[in-house]
Amino acid sequence: MKKTLFAFVSMILVLCMCMTAFAAADDCCTRVGETVTAMEDGHYNIEFSDGYHGYCIDYGDQEADKDDVFTVAPSKEAINHIKGESVGNELKTLFVKTLQVDPDTLEVTFGDIIKMQQMIWHFTDDFNGWRIDLEFMEEVRKSAAAVTIPDHGYAVQLEDGIRVTLDFHVLKTDKPSYQNYFVYKTAVDIVKPTVTAPEADLHKKIPAGETDTLSVTAKYAKEYQWQVDKGDGNGFSDLPGATEKEYTTEAISAANVGYRYRCIVKNAGGSAISPVFSHSVLKAPVFSTPASDVVKTVALGDAVELIAAASDADSYQWQVDGGDGFEDIEGATDPTYLIPAAAEDDLDCRYRCVATNRAGSAQSAVFSLRKMRPPVVEDPGEEKPIGAQKGEKLTLTVEEEYGESYQWQVDEGDGFQDIEGATEPTFDAPTDETGKAKYRCIVKNELGEAVSPVYVVTVSIKDVPQTGDGSSMGLYLALMLMSAGAFLMMLRKRRA
Repeated sequence: MKKTLFAFVSMILVLCMCMTAFAAADDCCTRVGETVTAMEDGHYNIEFSDGYHGYCIDYGDQEADKDDVFTVAPSKEAINHIKGESVGNELKTLFVKTLQVDPDTLEVTFGDIIKMQQMIWHFTDDFNGWRIDLEFMEEVRKSAAAVTIPDHGYAVQLEDGIRVTLDFHVLKTDKPSYQNYFVYKTAVDIVKPTVTAPEADLHKKIPAGETDTLSVTAKYAKEYQWQVDKGDGNGFSDLPGATEKEYTTEAISAANVGYRYRCIVKNAGGSAISPVFSHSVLKAPVFSTPASDVVKTVALGDAVELIAAASDADSYQWQVDGGDGFEDIEGATDPTYLIPAAAEDDLDCRYRCVATNRAGSAQSAVFSLRKMRPPVVEDPGEEKPIGAQKGEKLTLTVEEEYGESYQWQVDEGDGFQDIEGATEPTFDAPTDETGKAKYRCIVKNELGEAVSPVYVVTVSIKDVPQTGDGSSMGLYLALMLMSAGAFLMMLRKRRA
């Protein structure tokens, strides 16, 4: 059993080694040993019967004669005759680096054929003719050391969507003192274009009466055709004469604002469609912040931040009015304007923001900065009697300036005490019980405090019940009339 298992594992290992060796072998191994013939005399860039062209790789030997027979071999059998080393990858790299394609005819060349022949001999025979660029040769060697190019199916992507696939092998002769050849074959195809910008549908706001220039960027495009969909159910159709990368629309109006545009890009390999461009009418900015004029009380040295926000604004400009009208603040071109530390010149001024776009401009509400002072209240400490009926809503309000915090207090006979939670300029005094109480508000800021008038509130029982519909008053009057009538009747009886 162990021997059988060992034999099975060994067979698998051998099979894997064979498959690895087969995969690593040169692609042209499927044709190795085939014979081809020369279609013409010569030693540089001559044609062979398998459709390849090639250059001789044995400097000084006899060039091929027409109908000479050659045997296919892998490119690695191109040898430097001085060092005995393979230069097949260097020669393939040389072809890749000198590859040229005419974009109109798609004809493939590798530069000057005589120079190419001498460069090949440089690698195979250390030839250094006057056409040899030694710096370029060194560049080829470095590239060949970094990348191994396969004998078959090596694709090179060029500009304009042109892709060239290269195949290589060596043709060997059995005629003594005759040249061997390094040969190549090319196949050219065109990669269809791709639109790189815009990447997605693009909607733009344009002022009424203005045009818009649409633009696409595409790789490998040779032709452009702009189209429009007018929303009439006919879909997209070509715009006559719109055959460039850019297209300028007609003036935007209510009639065409719903149009959609796109561009078809083409080359010999195919076509691609751009994302869709659409428009709406751009209107002048509208401020949403602040909603109305704002007054800020600021102490010297305080940081002040003013914030404005407007729809469709392309730019902002803050302005200040120190008493002579609004003027631009240099450099204040963001939606937020910051005064790091307020100085005397910053206070008692008015500020606003102007938002602008191509359709017009708008001004924000006004921010007024006033200098912080100690709180001021009307009639401080003065007692003010206020009567209220039981259950009636009674709101007390402190009239003040510069207050930042508030605390209402009550005195029910044992001195003023803070009322928990009563920290606004207004306070709803309780009226659920009859009696008398005193109220006041302590107004504070960082510079001091002030005491409001003392509101002396007397809560009493209502004189006449109220139902809200006048029925109680009617009943009261009816009773009064009945009593008066009874009294008159009594007087008449006595006189009788």
